[in-house]
Amino acid sequence: MAVGEQDMINEENGPAVGSDLTATFDVSGRYESGAAAVVQAEFTSNQMNGLFPFVVERSADFAGDVLQLIPGGLQISRHVETAGVRSTILAGDERCSMLIKENGWSKVSLAVAASSLDYARDVANVAMAGVPKPAPDDRTEFAMWHMDGTSPVNRNVRIDAAPWAEISRNYPSSVRNALTRLADLTGPTAGGRLILWHGAPGTGKTTAIRTLARQWSNWCRAVYIADPERLFADSAYLADVITKSPRVNGPFHDDRWQIIIAEDTDEYLRSSARRVAGAALGRLLNVTDGILGHGSKTLLLLTTNERIDRLHPALTRPGRCMANIEFTAFGIDEASHWLPRGTAAPSGPVTLAELFELSGGSATISTQAPPPEHSGAYL
Repeated sequence: MAVGEQDMINEENGPAVGSDLTATFDVSGRYESGAAAVVQAEFTSNQMNGLFPFVVERSADFAGDVLQLIPGGLQISRHVETAGVRSTILAGDERCSMLIKENGWSKVSLAVAASSLDYARDVANVAMAGVPKPAPDDRTEFAMWHMDGTSPVNRNVRIDAAPWAEISRNYPSSVRNALTRLADLTGPTAGGRLILWHGAPGTGKTTAIRTLARQWSNWCRAVYIADPERLFADSAYLADVITKSPRVNGPFHDDRWQIIIAEDTDEYLRSSARRVAGAALGRLLNVTDGILGHGSKTLLLLTTNERIDRLHPALTRPGRCMANIEFTAFGIDEASHWLPRGTAAPSGPVTLAELFELSGGSATISTQAPPPEHSGAYL
């Protein structure tokens, strides 16, 4: 349940002169007209004339009957239904007036105007107590960005993400220890703002991204870039992402940091990046420790399949990286400990993806015959 609250003290003690209240704004800031505006106008007039000058506003996800949210003792004086999906209800007693609005997207908002702020809060709390608590949700919200033609667009999505304690065994000890230190942070470190993850495909980088976003969600929102090749080539797109990312699962004034996530950015990280990708590397570095980055509360997480010795030296210079983690394969001993009892040990280092396949956790649907178990020679 996403619940928002705003307490307002209205000290207006006189009625508005010459005001037309048949068209007005609702408690969510949308323009209303017609019958719903009449209900809104009556609610507003009690604030304007000083009868109920104290207002508390709340909102929540709610798909039930909004009539059930009206506290006992309050009488319904107006009820307007529009097209069967939106209702506007006015109820009250001698000490307060309550306006409830619902829409067709399982959202409800209410405002309580009362003779005292404490009473307004009490009535609002009783009403919101009727909103059921949501079931636990292991998904984490990401702001997803991509270019649509010539314009950057974004939307919020929820993605499955397990807590770090549940997946930490999926990483070799050296990787696990570094990721544990990173996941346990409750704010940015005094070092750089770049988080660099590098390693072979199948070593668990994407899974770790989802979990890190979950672990940091209290202080940092996750911003995922679907087309990093366009982000770092277009300064306007990059500026939009840094300054206009939508609020994700936070209060109205979201003061959290944000972490911009770009996967498979090999082209911009290789030692030849300045020659091949032009100004893209410079823009990327400007986010981490240039004016662009220091003008915002922004971290940058990049992943690559390249080896560290093939990356541009500017990426790893002292003071630039908040974390520089190599995702490695499991050695034979750690892999054997990871695999279910009775599973044959691998003959050499294996990635996390290969371990899942060895354990039967994943299988490929294919028209090709499986390779022989013992080929007799290296192929």
